[in-house]
Amino acid sequence: MLRRFAILALLLLASPLLRAGEILDRLVATVNGHALLQSDVDEELSYECFASNRTLQDLTTSDRNSALDRLIDQELLQEQMHTADFRRVKQGEVDKALESLKADYSKKGANDSWAGTLTSHGITESTIRGRIETELNQLHLIELRLRPSIQIDSEAVKTYYREQLLPKVPPRQHISLEEATPTIREVLVQQKMNESLESWLQVLRSQAQIQRPVGVTGDKAQ
Repeated sequence: MLRRFAILALLLLASPLLRAGEILDRLVATVNGHALLQSDVDEELSYECFASNRTLQDLTTSDRNSALDRLIDQELLQEQMHTADFRRVKQGEVDKALESLKADYSKKGANDSWAGTLTSHGITESTIRGRIETELNQLHLIELRLRPSIQIDSEAVKTYYREQLLPKVPPRQHISLEEATPTIREVLVQQKMNESLESWLQVLRSQAQIQRPVGVTGDKAQ
């Protein structure tokens, strides 16, 4: 009994302190019971700014809402990875992709160092690595689920070659249909996969329990 009263007393003492202190995080959505927090949105925005070479000051309310929508989609895809036929990417693949990203950054001859750029965007290399791993797993999942159902016929390849490729190729760099077919076919497959992904996500959203507190967007709490 004394122990119960002691716990209650601690809670009563702590409540005014919590109300007086800064709110460090807040719930912005739940996806099938999994909580998404404001800090998750902020991290997504920092990564987006880093990837697109923008500053946080450039962000709009639309950007913040889009970030929350992406996190919801990521959570829905994450749930689809819990199947027997899905194999997550190996850590070596993640390491290789990270090193490639850092090498590309160096080639651009940026004024700031890699570490300096991360700091200016309020993001860590560990976060970048985690995002790369998430993206690689999502790409693997999309390939596994969507590519087998996509068929590209020869007529679609010919139409793309005639209407899209040839008008953009300089006369002296002519490429035959036979030479261009593998590349064109892959371009068309990727286009179809993007369309199928949008439809798949709409289905997943319709089947999920997604809740957002009233009035909550991807904006930071004021």
